[in-house]
Amino acid sequence: MPMIDLTLSEGALDNEQKQELVSQLVATVKKWEGMPDNPRVASTIRSFIDERPAAHLAVGGQVQGAPYYRVQLTIAAGILDEERKAGLVAEVTERILDVEGSSHESANAARIWCHIHELPDGNWGAVGRIWRLGEIVKFACIDPETVPGLREKAVSA
Repeated sequence: MPMIDLTLSEGALDNEQKQELVSQLVATVKKWEGMPDNPRVASTIRSFIDERPAAHLAVGGQVQGAPYYRVQLTIAAGILDEERKAGLVAEVTERILDVEGSSHESANAARIWCHIHELPDGNWGAVGRIWRLGEIVKFACIDPETVPGLREKAVSA
């Protein structure tokens, strides 16, 4: 049940670009978590876009001219190892720059912050109740053997 929170400057992307970016971010999260591409998995992923006036985004207390992005990814704790986290952050940054139409140089990449929040098992609430990792895996018809972070976990409902 990953959750993607994207904060960006108003006007940084048009509606078509925002839709394309959200689609790419969902695909990127699924890839790095090792999740299968099926409708039940897709139904567990939520994305939220928070656009803010450019004057409300500052660096070092100073409003900047270029757009800035913050991506907060909430995922189940232990699903990603350090290598997968690094790959996820790198690819999220690339996807934003691609959709924006900017080069991948470090000055552009520095405008993008990506934070991974690992939610401990037993802390995911949806549909008015707590969902355990094992229940989420069963609901989404995920084979734990196909998701690297689940192989090591004892998954039970």
